[in-house]
Amino acid sequence: MSDDKGDDVFKNIAKVVEGIIENLQKDGNTRFIGCTVISGPDSEPRIITHDIPGGRIKADARELEYEIVEGEDLLYLTVEVPFDIAVLPEIDISERSVHIGFGLIDYHIDLPCAVTARGFTHCLKNGILDIVCRKKQVMFEDCLEPID
Repeated sequence: MSDDKGDDVFKNIAKVVEGIIENLQKDGNTRFIGCTVISGPDSEPRIITHDIPGGRIKADARELEYEIVEGEDLLYLTVEVPFDIAVLPEIDISERSVHIGFGLIDYHIDLPCAVTARGFTHCLKNGILDIVCRKKQVMFEDCLEPID
């Protein structure tokens, strides 16, 4: 028996996924490439499949799915890239937002904290764009409110 109850949950999930994949393979037209489970802007989990039956989705036909995680000094932005995009998008970071450009289509993501535009890193792999930004240092004067 496992010491960690969480291990049993993951084993059960793995069995369910195996059953789904086996049932998908019985139909000769079904292709299963993979999926990702992330929490979206409203903290609701979403399953993002990396293969859409019936064809690919145009980049301008849907909202951009993303997740923002704040660390102590860094901000992590994970973005699901539209399927018809194969090259690294144009990324422009301002103090409180990120603009991601896919040719003629631009997306705007508001950030929960101020970041510095210099020195960010990014990586596009398997349809997922990861952007890491350094959080802007808050000066003591910025925290003070005027006294009436």
